[in-house]
Amino acid sequence: MPVSLLVWLLPLIGVMVTSIRPGSDLAMGNYFGVPSSFELGNYLTVFQNTPMGLFILNSFKVTIPTVIGAIALSCLTGYALATYKFKANLWLFFMFVAGNFVPFQILMVPVRISR
Repeated sequence: MPVSLLVWLLPLIGVMVTSIRPGSDLAMGNYFGVPSSFELGNYLTVFQNTPMGLFILNSFKVTIPTVIGAIALSCLTGYALATYKFKANLWLFFMFVAGNFVPFQILMVPVRISR
């Protein structure tokens, strides 16, 4: 389990280490080695030269209501499936569970490809 967690987190760790790596390391080809120094000024540069704060605020405006709505609907659906017994109860439950195994990005491929 810890090995699979490390493999899953490895790209995120790589991005984090690259974000604090000085530009000179990247220019010299030091992509995967230990950074020569830690540059937290990269973050300051991003916030000064781009509207990143606005982008983050927009993300919060979309994400917070979406998460609250998804949790509310999931609670209502879970209650209904646990309390009321009807013919397609088990089938509907398995459809919800199966939907968790399909990444949303895969569902968006037809939207991107459509003309």
